[in-house]
Amino acid sequence: MVTLKKINALVYDRNSHKVYTVDIDSNIIEWNLDGGHTSHFEGTPHGNSVTKLALNGGNLYSISLDDTLKVSSVTSREFGASNGTDGQPIDIKPCGDHVLVLTNNKLITYHGSEVVHTQALNFEASSIAVNPSGNEVAIGGKDKLIHVYNKNGNNYTQKHNLTGSQGYITCLEYSSNGRYLASGESTRHVKCWEGKELKTGHWVFHSTMVTSLAWCPDDEHVVTGSVDTNVVVWSVSKPMKRVVINGAHYGGVSGVCWVDPNTVASVGDDCCLKTWTITKHQ
Repeated sequence: MVTLKKINALVYDRNSHKVYTVDIDSNIIEWNLDGGHTSHFEGTPHGNSVTKLALNGGNLYSISLDDTLKVSSVTSREFGASNGTDGQPIDIKPCGDHVLVLTNNKLITYHGSEVVHTQALNFEASSIAVNPSGNEVAIGGKDKLIHVYNKNGNNYTQKHNLTGSQGYITCLEYSSNGRYLASGESTRHVKCWEGKELKTGHWVFHSTMVTSLAWCPDDEHVVTGSVDTNVVVWSVSKPMKRVVINGAHYGGVSGVCWVDPNTVASVGDDCCLKTWTITKHQ
């Protein structure tokens, strides 16, 4: 499935079996994986490139280099109004009926398009993940640390830092059971953490920056994409095993997700959305 522009990000809606992508010109497309049909969002898009997407409560949230957040209905497929983010947004994740938007020095909580809380950070942030329990948030930093916080409503208390990363943290994601936290780095490394401990640091196959990662619904496998054009599937219980899709996207991989326990979707600089059937590690 092909667009005319480099694709920056994707997000999968498990309820509708649809993928949403955004290209370098901020065009958002809804892809129906059952039939391959596409629909474009209408209205006024962002004024600069969109970097991340998130789904929550029937809305598609998008953040952009124009320092704004848009909240757009997936039913009407109409772009919402632009809302300033008080700094350039870096990452976005759903959290209950809210979304958390990360800038380089703030964590902003939104309910719809309304700001309900702003948390100052004392380090330069680069990525965020929210534990499915909703009471723990991990924020990756340019300081090569993963800062883990207890979350109680809008109150954040730092629990600990995860150390040992070779580069700054480019992407973070908790497994659906909340047990594990996976991290990707600017230096090609991928790690899996369990609580305060490093579960495995053997996930080293990419040759350059990891751009995206996602947990399989089985909470056992992680898929990663990289600037090196490759998609790799890793196993927690078999850390020395991997499934490699070489040259998945010419120019680099910008986003990955799991469509089901045996299917991965990916996007990249080659203007393509691709799906891959994965044979798990034996």
